[in-house]
Amino acid sequence: MKKIFTILSSILAAGSLFAQGPADALLVAENHYEGTARSMAMGNAFTALGGDLGAISINPASSGVYRCSEFAISPSFITAGGNTYFNGTSSSDNKTAFTLSNVGFVTTVNTGNMSGLLNYNFGFAVNRTNSFNNTVSASGYNSKASILGSIACSVNGLDPTMLEVNESSGYEPYNNPNIPWNAILAYDSYLINPITGTNPQSYIASTENFLNTGGMGVAGRLRQDYYSKTTGGSHEFAFNFGGNWNDNLFLGVNLNLISVDYTINDYYSEVANNSLEFDDGFVSMTSDYWQNTSGVGFNAKIGAIWAPVGGLRIGATLTTPTWYSLTDNWQRWMTSKFDNGNTNSQESPLGSFDYRVKAPMRWSIGAAYAVGNIGLISADYEGVNYGRMTMADGNGNINSFSDANSAIATGLGRSDIFRLGGELLMGNTALRAGYNFYGSAGSLVDSFGSPYLTYASQHYFSCGLGFRFGEEGRTSFDVAYQRLIGGGYSEFAAFDSYEDVAAPVIEFNKKLSKLVFTLAFRF
Repeated sequence: MKKIFTILSSILAAGSLFAQGPADALLVAENHYEGTARSMAMGNAFTALGGDLGAISINPASSGVYRCSEFAISPSFITAGGNTYFNGTSSSDNKTAFTLSNVGFVTTVNTGNMSGLLNYNFGFAVNRTNSFNNTVSASGYNSKASILGSIACSVNGLDPTMLEVNESSGYEPYNNPNIPWNAILAYDSYLINPITGTNPQSYIASTENFLNTGGMGVAGRLRQDYYSKTTGGSHEFAFNFGGNWNDNLFLGVNLNLISVDYTINDYYSEVANNSLEFDDGFVSMTSDYWQNTSGVGFNAKIGAIWAPVGGLRIGATLTTPTWYSLTDNWQRWMTSKFDNGNTNSQESPLGSFDYRVKAPMRWSIGAAYAVGNIGLISADYEGVNYGRMTMADGNGNINSFSDANSAIATGLGRSDIFRLGGELLMGNTALRAGYNFYGSAGSLVDSFGSPYLTYASQHYFSCGLGFRFGEEGRTSFDVAYQRLIGGGYSEFAAFDSYEDVAAPVIEFNKKLSKLVFTLAFRF
């Protein structure tokens, strides 16, 4: 009997009833701040700087630095995609989407005191903390492995009646958590068939023939196409309070509500180069998968900025764990075509599942130094231990995710994040540059102890311009550009390997860039 060895492709591994796993938890737990054009251009190294609406999500004490009120809005464009190499063929694809990286305001209340609490501020900002936009497109030819062989293998040992609806007993295969939904669709589309007389029951795929040497294998050359598009993001709604103590100590606190919404559209197809090579008359098959994940999270963050001497600022923050309540909705479709003219089209019911993720606490420290009206330089360190994440079902029961939580604790760990930024002032014009480093979160391993998903460290470069105009320079217009410059390479299997057959690997070199504009008014 064939044996499956699971190789997951990040969050797209949704072959069974529930797709939720450690990769999904890490996806929502990570932070990749966008903010305003000024904060992004300077690498978001704002733990010790403040005075920016994008920085409120980084350090709540940022609002305490303000001496006047401000409103800002930051539309942006995100281009995501990359190059793939699959079955000896290179492909490339990318998509550009319009988003909103930041919108917010802060209002200042002067106390009239000459010392002590000089002013206190209220702020509200919506900052994009994650972008899930991505596009992967790959195609090539293969005569050794087929997704249908993998699906057939996944139900070996299962009686065919378990794949069929039984109206008299009320049995519905889609309600069985041990049966992959794509296997039910493949069976109903005549793409996998039971082998008569086998015990335990075995199945053969329409892309396979029985071999003269025994066993079975892919019968001929197949064109295999893979396409995946992910859209959406996370946004932090920060309700902020900050204060200024003697112009050298700034304190702040945020109560944060995080919204999560992303959608996956995943497509895979196999087409016979010559249907006459296949005993079953196989011509083609397609498999479509759709998933939407949405929900909310909340946390609290406190921060401080201290100015001990002229030009020098030191900052620190602490963020509580973030508690997420999420819902996954998903559906699958499959079609088949044979050389006798028969075609089939099947769709699954709409699946839905509620679950919870507890993301770990975070902390950061930073230092910045300004040289008069010439410019400044700033650096941050942020620490987070993803091995402390936990998952639970909608009722908060962690036992439902014991395997996932074990994989998180075993494979994931501390990620070191560094941010560096600088600004050069030339009258009412500013030149800015920044750098981000996101350390690897670790690896996830399968039940055999083998890593199936390793998270690479990522490097980003950013730059930008800022202009102030109007009365006393109270109106500003900033632009920033950020690009992924390292850590975008990954490999994943197009489907699960089976028996001694290795699934084809897709090599993906991700390309990601963001263009942000900010218009701000101080009053």
